[in-house]
Amino acid sequence: MQQNQEPVSIAGSFVQILVLLNVIVIKYAFIYNLDWYKVEYCFLPLLVIAMLAQKKKA
Repeated sequence: MQQNQEPVSIAGSFVQILVLLNVIVIKYAFIYNLDWYKVEYCFLPLLVIAMLAQKKKA
């Protein structure tokens, strides 16, 4: 079996994790508790920074 030789972008992986966490927080806040929207004040700037870092590398 042949292995994948392409390098993995850490910034890209970080962006994917942050997007997934944003979806989970938004879903939880919408269904259960509106106070969870305050968590977005942390995640959104991190997401923007990670996306800019990824774009800068490319």
